Amino acid sequence: MNRISTTAIVLLVVLRLVIGWHFFVEGFLKVKSRWIGPSEISRPFSSEGYFREATGPLGPFLRGLLTNPDDIILSFSEIPAGVKGVNLPLGIKAPSKVREEWNALIGRYETHYKFSKSQIEAALGLRDELEASLVKWILVPHEFKTNFPTGSVEKTISVSERVEEFRQAKAKVDEALKINWSIGKDVEKAMVMQFKAAAAMMRAELLAEYNANTSTLKTKLDSLPNEEQKLAKGPIGPKNDFLYISDMVTAYALLLAGMGMLAGCLTKSACFGAALFLFFTYLLQPSFPWLPAPPMNEGNYIFVNKNVVECVALLVLASLPTGYWFGVDAMFGWFRANQTKSNHT
Repeated sequence: MNRISTTAIVLLVVLRLVIGWHFFVEGFLKVKSRWIGPSEISRPFSSEGYFREATGPLGPFLRGLLTNPDDIILSFSEIPAGVKGVNLPLGIKAPSKVREEWNALIGRYETHYKFSKSQIEAALGLRDELEASLVKWILVPHEFKTNFPTGSVEKTISVSERVEEFRQAKAKVDEALKINWSIGKDVEKAMVMQFKAAAAMMRAELLAEYNANTSTLKTKLDSLPNEEQKLAKGPIGPKNDFLYISDMVTAYALLLAGMGMLAGCLTKSACFGAALFLFFTYLLQPSFPWLPAPPMNEGNYIFVNKNVVECVALLVLASLPTGYWFGVDAMFGWFRANQTKSNHT
């Protein structure tokens, strides 16, 4: 078997360092954004948008693990469309998903701060006030904008009618994607883009009031704990759900894989782990010709995109001892070899 040339060894080590730098920077920026938190110029890293827009075979499974804001919007239709008036009609309850989310939020505060009975009653009173405010907003017709290929039109309709338009826009996207899958080509690209944009606009406007009320509820719940509870427990942390765990694992896995490749430490494991991550992203957003291309996509790809190329390169590196050519692995190898030699002597 021919030995690998020095030139090939140098180029393979450089390839490892280049890919390692790519992963290290991506991981470092994501971890930094999580530590700094939200600011005027940046937001903490979140993979939520990527998961929600994933068109690959793994997309539906992961979306099923997330809290879906569309469920909240669709629950607005539980409020009778024909009821009008400024005062909240008797017997009308808040949408089920809204009450579920806000009850869960109150439960987190109650568990974290060990709320007393009076504090729990105060929290539930705040919830009831905000639920009534949201229901009143749902009952009042609003001016909504609808975009068409020839322009946009503003019309005054009920929230339940807007929810139905939102439901239809989502159905149009699903229908167009099914046609693409059946034909094996992105023939409905224009329709997908049009109705995705329409659904995104309607989603934002329909969630605005709910998000504002949720923010108000959080602010008022923050004021309920007394100083003793705040000192004992500290501020309440983020919701420890699938998305939070996924974001933290992603950020630190990218950082550690990059550090491992740069330092040449546990190099094969770092390369294989990074390749596995890229394979996972491909299952979420593959370059199938019948799927819409991701936003800001560079060039045209048919099955093979840059993630596939980098994934294969990482598997090649994982099969070679590049860490023993240059890196911490070489130092440990040298140390073990000397220990073995000294034991024999």
